[in-house]
Amino acid sequence: MINNKGFTLMELLAVIIILAFIATISIAIGTSIIKKSKDKTYSVTINEIENTASNYLTETNDISFSIDQTNNFEYKYITIQDLIDYGYLKNDIIGKYVNDDEKISATDCIYVKRNINSKAVEQINYNKSCNQNDNYCSIIENFASITIEQKAGEPVSKQTNLVNVYVCD
Repeated sequence: MINNKGFTLMELLAVIIILAFIATISIAIGTSIIKKSKDKTYSVTINEIENTASNYLTETNDISFSIDQTNNFEYKYITIQDLIDYGYLKNDIIGKYVNDDEKISATDCIYVKRNINSKAVEQINYNKSCNQNDNYCSIIENFASITIEQKAGEPVSKQTNLVNVYVCD
């Protein structure tokens, strides 16, 4: 008497092939979901930093911008450490990832560019370095530029701007 209750080799191979196909599709979809989730997390972290820098500028009325009169804008670099020191970011931001390879450090910067006349912020970007045009720049002097105006019959008005002088390699 022959026992016909088992599966044939062809039936087992067909099931294994179908399971392998399903596993391949599941892994591809899972990997895609994880990648999108990481990218979204990185984007949220960078947006948090940029929004915090904007809040810092608004609330502190920071006037210490460097001037690019050729292109009619002012710019400033704010470090992550500055935002932590002034209480705008928590210390735990350091070490978070901003992409698959890079973590936030205290020396990372936020580049802020604004119109020289209207003072409207035109651009805020998170950068790993604080160097304009990828040059290594450092502030060698801060000084106040004071403008005093008096018009006939009006009180004296005074405007003070803090100006940074940079030296770049």
